[in-house]
Amino acid sequence: MRLSWIVYTGCRLTLGLIFLTSGLGKFYGDSGLMGPGWLFERLRPYGLEPYGVFIATSQLVVGYLLLVRRFATLGAVMVLPILLNILVIVITLHWQGTPYVVAVFLAMNCYLLAYDFHKLKFLISEDTSPLRSLPIVRQSRQFDALYAVGLFFFLGSAVLHYQANWAFAHWLKPVGTAYLLLVAGFDWYRNRAGNRKPPVHRNR
Repeated sequence: MRLSWIVYTGCRLTLGLIFLTSGLGKFYGDSGLMGPGWLFERLRPYGLEPYGVFIATSQLVVGYLLLVRRFATLGAVMVLPILLNILVIVITLHWQGTPYVVAVFLAMNCYLLAYDFHKLKFLISEDTSPLRSLPIVRQSRQFDALYAVGLFFFLGSAVLHYQANWAFAHWLKPVGTAYLLLVAGFDWYRNRAGNRKPPVHRNR
C-alpha cells in the first residue's frame, strides 16, 4: 500500500468527518468536530438565518462527498472556497490559534487536489479538444444511486430536526452512518473482487 494513498485517504476521511459533523452540528446546535454550533442563533437577529442554513448544508454535503471515494474529487474542489472563507473569517475575528488549524485543513485539501490532479488538469490546459469527445464513464451507476440515498439520510436528519424538532430525526444519523459503511464496504469488496479476477486470454 503506497504511502501517498495512505496520506490521501487520511486527509480525505479527516476532512470529510469534520465537515459532515460540523454541518449536522449546526442544525442540532452543537459544534460537531469543528464549531461553532450556535451559528443560526447568532445570525437570526440580523435576518441571516437562511444563510446559516446554506452554510451548514454546504458543509454537510461536501463532507459526505469527501467520505465517498467516488465523489471525493468533487468534494475537494467544493471545500476549497469554504476553507478559504473560514480562514479569512477567523483571521479577521482574531481567533487565537484557529487560523493555524484551518491552515492545516487547507493544506490537507490542497494535497487532495494535487493527488487527483490528473482529473483536474484540463482546467488549466489551453487545448481541450481531445476532451470534447471523451465520454463520462461511471463504473456503476447503481452504487452512485446508493450513495445518493445515503446523503438523503443525513439531510433528512438535519431538516426534520431543524423544521419540526422530531425525535425520529436523531435516529437518522446512526442509520445513515451504518448505511454509508455498509454500501462503502460492499463497494470496496466488489472492486477488490473484480481486480482479483484472472485475465481473459483470447484465442487468436
